[in-house]
Amino acid sequence: MIKYKTFIEDLNCEKPYFYFSTPQYELLADGLMYEMNFSDFTALRKKVNHYLHSDGLRGKVLVGAIPFDSNLPGSVFLTSNWKIDCLGYNNRKIDEWQQNIIQPIQLREVPECEEYTEAVRMAVKDINEKVYKKIVLARGLEIIYQEDIEVSHILKRIYSSNQSGYTYATNIYGDYTLAGASPEMLISKRDRYISSNPLAGSRPRGKNCEEDERYAEELCKSEKDLCEHSIVVEYISSKFKEICKELHFSQKPSLLKTKQMWHLSTIISGTLLADTNVIDLATLIHPTPAICGVPVDKTRNRIKELEGFNRNLYTGIIGWCDENGDGDWAIILRGSEIYRNRVNIFAGAGIVKDSNPAEELAETNAKLSTMLFNLGIIKK
Repeated sequence: MIKYKTFIEDLNCEKPYFYFSTPQYELLADGLMYEMNFSDFTALRKKVNHYLHSDGLRGKVLVGAIPFDSNLPGSVFLTSNWKIDCLGYNNRKIDEWQQNIIQPIQLREVPECEEYTEAVRMAVKDINEKVYKKIVLARGLEIIYQEDIEVSHILKRIYSSNQSGYTYATNIYGDYTLAGASPEMLISKRDRYISSNPLAGSRPRGKNCEEDERYAEELCKSEKDLCEHSIVVEYISSKFKEICKELHFSQKPSLLKTKQMWHLSTIISGTLLADTNVIDLATLIHPTPAICGVPVDKTRNRIKELEGFNRNLYTGIIGWCDENGDGDWAIILRGSEIYRNRVNIFAGAGIVKDSNPAEELAETNAKLSTMLFNLGIIKK
């Protein structure tokens, strides 16, 4: 049965809500929620396990976002007011939801392009001196409008242009709406079956079929991108081997495409030795080298020095956990922080020994184009 209406169309953006969708389903939690604070990932795991083992999640769902930095405090939310439904996209055209899209009056780079490329050069120097093996560096755009933004219009555009990925939106973290269209599922769990789909190594989509095919072929043969991807797959699979009796993944990555990007992709799946809730699994592998680096602790600290801004929830994870410990958590990518008349968007690139600063800058520009399109600033 095809579902012709999305929960987003009936969303009341003035009340607390949490929205998450995949190509198979959409989930909406709204109304009153109980905030569950934690000081670090260990504290979060203890609280979740307490609720699961005491039947505290019976009839409820736990939703929320977890920061990029495990040392930062955060919060997730328990609610009994939620619904989930199978999804069949109705093939609405984006043009139908372009009404009242307003143009900005100012765009500001954070950091400036020159600062970003200098940070990449410094990172490559670190890698060549064997300080670390890989690091991911991000940059952002601050977009200012003359008037307040109609959040629902942006959410509809994100939803309608993201049929193959993971759409998320929530206003439960203060005075802004977190919304985006992530291509990357960190962890999915049903019973004892788990899967993760790391992406690392990217190219922009081409302007025509010939160029598009050339970029895809270049990506598949790029030693730099294949190396970057293998680092992530090795990290996640090594973590899963400790907790799974069976583990499956291809030795060669496949290609995954979005409207703006080609990505190298590997699906890693396994069967757990013992039942574990999805948040335990998520915090076991988060942050991965796909959004941080190797080794994690050293690169996470270096990221703060080189980027010059606080990521907060960007490259954190967002998702849900039910009373069985099942759920899905995606990485917060291709997203935005939507304030009254301001939007902050971010994108990053993986830096390894063969990285070229100009090419990494171009990769972040291509990734930023996802939200620039959803905001109506660019046409495709």
